[in-house]
Amino acid sequence: MRTLLFNIIVFLIPFVIYAIYLRLAAEGKLRDSKWDQKTLSRLFIGGAALVAVSLFFLGIDTQDNTEGVYKPAEVKDGVLIPSRIEDPDGEGE
Repeated sequence: MRTLLFNIIVFLIPFVIYAIYLRLAAEGKLRDSKWDQKTLSRLFIGGAALVAVSLFFLGIDTQDNTEGVYKPAEVKDGVLIPSRIEDPDGEGE
């Protein structure tokens, strides 16, 4: 869920920057502009590119253990033990 929210925020960054630009333009500080199809297409492509780059770097940064045995979460003696991946010899990470 955290990754999904992060990617949505990254995608919306160009739109937020452009909205700030339009706000400044409405106040007369910048030349007038609008939300036309060409601008929205560029913002969409820019946002999608940012998401792709962030997914690439998040994938590189994440070093998940792909070997071993998955052990689901369990309750033992009233204590919740979180899910984990155990080494093939039976030791947890």
